[in-house]
Amino acid sequence: MKKITSLLLALSMIIAFGATQAQSKKSHVKKAKTEMTQKKDQVKKEAKKESKKASEKVAKTEKKTSEKAAKAEKHGKEMKAEAKKDASTAEAKASDKAERVSKKAKNATEAGQVDNSTKGPHGEKVYTGPRGGKYFINKNGKKEYLSSLKKH
Repeated sequence: MKKITSLLLALSMIIAFGATQAQSKKSHVKKAKTEMTQKKDQVKKEAKKESKKASEKVAKTEKKTSEKAAKAEKHGKEMKAEAKKDASTAEAKASDKAERVSKKAKNATEAGQVDNSTKGPHGEKVYTGPRGGKYFINKNGKKEYLSSLKKH
């Protein structure tokens, strides 16, 4: 009977130890699952955070790019307007100069008679002034006397 009792005792100890081991194993598995879930959640949070940062960075870059494009477009329009203004100013100056030259030539023609027998150094019309001097109108619209050409 002692043998049976000691066997039963040994058997009950083995069963108790096995149950303890099984329960311990279950708690380890449950703990591991919990840790795994927590790590997954943490990784998801970090991924969302990085995604948000990247989206913000992209938005910021797009905003800067659009601002630069708008600035360049504005600068281009300003340059175009300035070029138009310069062109119209130059055109007005040229028109004024042409008008002045034409007036001088007209005044010179009215003041003196055309001398068809002589020509200027570049084939210009030669005029006779009120006191008998011979002159022509140069390319700048100024009177140039023929006697002054001979002296140079």
